Amino acid sequence: TSHALDRIIDDTAEFTGNDFMTANHIPAHLTLLQFHSKADAEKIISVFENAFFPDYKIDVSFKKCQSEIPHVLYVPVVNEKLMKLNKMFSDSFSLLDETIISPHYCPEKFYPHVSLAKRLEDFQRKKGIEFMKELKMPSSGKIASIVLTEGKPPKKLSEISLT
Repeated sequence: TSHALDRIIDDTAEFTGNDFMTANHIPAHLTLLQFHSKADAEKIISVFENAFFPDYKIDVSFKKCQSEIPHVLYVPVVNEKLMKLNKMFSDSFSLLDETIISPHYCPEKFYPHVSLAKRLEDFQRKKGIEFMKELKMPSSGKIASIVLTEGKPPKKLSEISLT
């Protein structure tokens, strides 16, 4: 699924003329939570690894490509476990001192999706919408791993494999 979505990201960049995702080497991914913390990396990694149950299997379904988020083409992901994971991680990381959960990823506002193109100008977004009408999207997939990253570009701190 990741490879198919990565190809779609590449094709979308070529068709729309917007290469933000490809130029910045942003692979297909779903962000479960975004937060800022002054806690040290070891403590953050510990919270991440202790909050998760590695036997968790996650199959997902993809909806039709959308563009309601400004300047973004994306595919909504349907899965109740993702909502529970978002809440679990939000609750766990909220316990760290001097940690702020991004309001866009708090449990009440979390909207699981995979971005296909970001930072689109209006004409690029319209081209992308037309392109998506002809595109064959995968209907489902499996989440293979959950990765804790920091910074931009993202640096991997920890990874939990689900396969």
